[in-house]
Amino acid sequence: MKLSVVIFLGCIALSWAASIPEGRIIGGQDASPGQFPHMVSLRNATTGMHFCGGSIISIRWVLSAAHCTDGRVASAVHAIVGTINRLDGVLHHVSQIIDHEGYNANILSNDISVVQVATPFVLNNYVSIIGVGSAHIGGGVTGTVSGWGQDEQPSDTAPIWLQWLSVNIITNEQCRDDMPPVIRLMVHDNTICSFASLGQGLCFGDSGGPLIVGNTVVGIPSWVFPGCAQGRPDVYARVSSHRDWIYANTDL
Repeated sequence: MKLSVVIFLGCIALSWAASIPEGRIIGGQDASPGQFPHMVSLRNATTGMHFCGGSIISIRWVLSAAHCTDGRVASAVHAIVGTINRLDGVLHHVSQIIDHEGYNANILSNDISVVQVATPFVLNNYVSIIGVGSAHIGGGVTGTVSGWGQDEQPSDTAPIWLQWLSVNIITNEQCRDDMPPVIRLMVHDNTICSFASLGQGLCFGDSGGPLIVGNTVVGIPSWVFPGCAQGRPDVYARVSSHRDWIYANTDL
């Protein structure tokens, strides 16, 4: 099945051909130093441009989204940590990228990847490991998302400071009900959805970053309804559903 109405959060998905700028959390607020020490910026090694987020899950591994890393070679990616400033941070070369073998770009299933850095992260107040969620999170739970970039859409600029937003996690049934029929089938059982309000939510480039509850990452931003923050749910890969895969492919 080929769809044309869903947008990757790191780039344009499926048959969208227009050039849309990288964007991130809409309606969020500036993060404070050390507020999200697990946050990673994945950047193009040649241009230094941020293209997706990630989460530090061990001293050598970053959790991200497969649509962020699919088709990329490790030498072309840098992982930047220890900063809330998009123009700053500690650079780590990437030595390995593993995309989920079940990832399907047409239906955005199993949209998860892990990225290994060449040298271990040095842990401190600004760089730390976040737990990998094991519990199945249902509706009615408050989570937090974070990411760099535009705080409005459309726009051709991205703010320097890391943005964050509190969101409400909803059930998959509610998520499907709030989507047009043509894309309801892309809300898989191993995804998780959130909603904040009209004018708040994820956008291009937030992919791969963390949806956290407490001190664990429970979701990986995957896709949004076109336009971003249009009163529709945001959709993530559900970490608890992929926990065995994460453990099998990292040093956890």
